Amino acid sequence: MTRLSIGVAVVVAVGAANVAFAQSNCDSTITRAAGKKVACKAGVISKAQKSGGPPDAARLAKCEAKFANACGNGRAAGDCVVQLGSCASVEATVDACVATLMASTVPTTTTTTIVPVCGNGVVEPPEACDGATCPPQPYPFYPDGCNDACQCCARDSACYVRGFGVQGFLRIPCCSGLRCLEPPMEFGPNATGACYRSCAQPADCSPPYVCSPAGVCLQPCVQDSDCVPPEFFCYQGVCLR
Repeated sequence: MTRLSIGVAVVVAVGAANVAFAQSNCDSTITRAAGKKVACKAGVISKAQKSGGPPDAARLAKCEAKFANACGNGRAAGDCVVQLGSCASVEATVDACVATLMASTVPTTTTTTIVPVCGNGVVEPPEACDGATCPPQPYPFYPDGCNDACQCCARDSACYVRGFGVQGFLRIPCCSGLRCLEPPMEFGPNATGACYRSCAQPADCSPPYVCSPAGVCLQPCVQDSDCVPPEFFCYQGVCLR
């Protein structure tokens, strides 16, 4: 029987301009790549302005190539929360930013590539899936869902596996609209966590579920028999699985 903790860290927004982000390697990599591309192209253009000549097309092309490679690596992480647009759309925004900063039309050397189409039912790199489910994965990475970015995610399967790898745990991103609850230490070295529907207010949950302080919809209970499947176990006043 898997037991989970509702002691999940609460993300607190401190001022409109100081909101804490969800942890995401994908978002971090793509955001950093976008910033580096702006700096790279601005540097090339700055040198051209100083010398009075045209921007170096070869150097601009290198800026494009570095961004494309980094963005692809970020997308492959499969845990995007903010950077949900395609690499091409992010690149277009970056180019527009550079053009605005330079107050002139900036030459671009964007390479035309065949972009994988998420949602066409065909798994195309860097996609890990394309449909409702994720293809079988090696233990213990066994997500059962596929998110909007065509990356594998946990839906009904475990989202956290304790006692794995160098870090001592394995975290698997939940599918859209879900949040992972990790098991407390007292539940053993091999305990796993599950995904629950996320919520911000009571209206986000349907009875008998209520929006818990952990930010997920949970069933209140007094004993195990109060729980409605898929939750079957009453722990600290809420039903877990």
